[in-house]
Amino acid sequence: SRVEPAMQRHVSYDDGVLAIGDNRYQASDYERLVLIAIGKAAGPMAAAFFEQAGAAAERFEGIIAGQPSTKPLPTRCREYRGGHPTPNEASVEAAEDILRTLGSLTERDFVVFLISGGGSAMVEQFLLPDVALGTIVATHKALVESGAPIAEINVVRKHLSAVKGGRLAAAAAPAEQATIFVSDVPVGALDALSSGPTMPDRSTTDDAYRIAEGYELGRCLPAPI
Repeated sequence: SRVEPAMQRHVSYDDGVLAIGDNRYQASDYERLVLIAIGKAAGPMAAAFFEQAGAAAERFEGIIAGQPSTKPLPTRCREYRGGHPTPNEASVEAAEDILRTLGSLTERDFVVFLISGGGSAMVEQFLLPDVALGTIVATHKALVESGAPIAEINVVRKHLSAVKGGRLAAAAAPAEQATIFVSDVPVGALDALSSGPTMPDRSTTDDAYRIAEGYELGRCLPAPI
């Protein structure tokens, strides 16, 4: 219920210019406009964004991964009902579609990310190629049951994932990018929201190994991981 008024405050479209916060984007400057919405508020965020995007809305192609929209979306939108708190087949399919779409963008394109909580499970694919869904699910389960605090679980998850810890922003480069958050985390910790798919990651590979050793994750994680 709070998504629509927030979007109305921060997004508008007038005379060919899309305003997002303090930034202005001339829609005609871009060949492709892409919207990626992830998390428990994905559908409502996407619907509210498109309402504010005016005549530019129909130019967007979109991927909505998580909670679906109850309102009609532009015709070129694809929706995935990703699992939560455990990834499902749609979580992997969404990640594959998002990475494939972002990988095709150029410096002449513009992508808007809408990020809300829950996306860690609703969109997932591992860096290790061809990891089965069962292995991904078992990994998430082992991490949650390891006794490690959520912040440390997220460090390990980010370093296993092809979509977390800024990797969607990297995949979208060199396209122009903007991210809009609906946040349930402190302002200074936006890289924790849905494991920060578009945010610089403060953790390192060494941190992930230190956590793995401290909680003896080698004994509970699936063998490929």
